[in-house]
Amino acid sequence: MGWYGDNCTRRQKIEDLTKQPRDDVKCLRHCYRGNAYRGVLWAVWEDPAGRHITCDVLEYRDNMWWNKPLCEGMGPFYYSCPLGYLDMVPPVNADWRESVREYHNKRRKVQHA
Repeated sequence: MGWYGDNCTRRQKIEDLTKQPRDDVKCLRHCYRGNAYRGVLWAVWEDPAGRHITCDVLEYRDNMWWNKPLCEGMGPFYYSCPLGYLDMVPPVNADWRESVREYHNKRRKVQHA
């Protein structure tokens, strides 16, 4: 998948990416992890097929906010997904989930050191 750009604020981009596209699709939770110019938007979606986790890489460049959509099944190279989101959704990619848990364990150790 490619990158999609919009001339908007980060807040507007997140609102657009998490709005309900159809009556039978709902964003149950979402959060942004990153800094003022680059980060990841994590979301848990529910649709008739069940629940799933998405990951949109967000980046500000060329006076626009860009997003690159990814999902758990793609095994994204991003691991800051909230652990609670993993509990909300049946596993799709066990290796990726293990990397998410390792990421959080390492962060906890650094914070407590």
